[in-house]
Amino acid sequence: MSRKIISLALILLTLDCFSQGNSEQAESILQNFYNWYIEAVKERRTSDIYPQFIKSETGFTTLYFSTYLSNLEKANFSKELLQEVMEAFEQCESNLSKLKYEDFIKLGDLDDFEEMDCAFNNVYTWIWSMEPVDGIEITEVASKNESEYLINFKFYYFGSSEEDKSYNNLSRTATLKLFENNWQITSLK
Repeated sequence: MSRKIISLALILLTLDCFSQGNSEQAESILQNFYNWYIEAVKERRTSDIYPQFIKSETGFTTLYFSTYLSNLEKANFSKELLQEVMEAFEQCESNLSKLKYEDFIKLGDLDDFEEMDCAFNNVYTWIWSMEPVDGIEITEVASKNESEYLINFKFYYFGSSEEDKSYNNLSRTATLKLFENNWQITSLK
C-alpha cells in the first residue's frame, strides 16, 4: 500500500514538474516575441514589424510580406495565426491593387490610408497602441490542458528610471499551444 502511495506521489510530482517546465517554455516564447517586437518598434525597423508598400510588376501598388511574416514565424506564430494576419490585410491589398504606384507615393495624409484600410502602420499591431512600451509583465498563467496555456500580461512603461514603472490599464491574453514539441502563439488578444 505504501509503495502505491509513494508511486502515485512520484507520478504527481513528475507531472507537476513537466507542467511547470511547459509553462516556463510557453512564457519564454511570449517574452522573447515581445522583447524582439518592442526592440524593433523602438529602433523604428518598420520593415520588420509591418508589411511594406511596393510597386507590383504591373505598376500598381501591393504589399510585401516576406520579412514581416518571416519574423512572426521565427517568433513562433502558428500557421493559423499567420493566416489571420494575412487575412487582416486583404481589403488593403484589394484597394492597393487598383492604385498606380506613382499615385500611391504622392499620398501623405493618414485619411488616404484609412480610406483604403491601409493605415496599419499608424498603430503598433501587437501592442495595440500608437505609443511604444518598454516591456510586458506576465500576470497569470493558466493551463487549459497539458498542451495549451493562456497567459495574461500587461504592458509597462518606464518613467525617468526603471524604478518608475507604470502600466497601461489593458490586460492582454496570449494563447500558446504545443505542436510537435514546439510551443506556438495561436492567439494574441
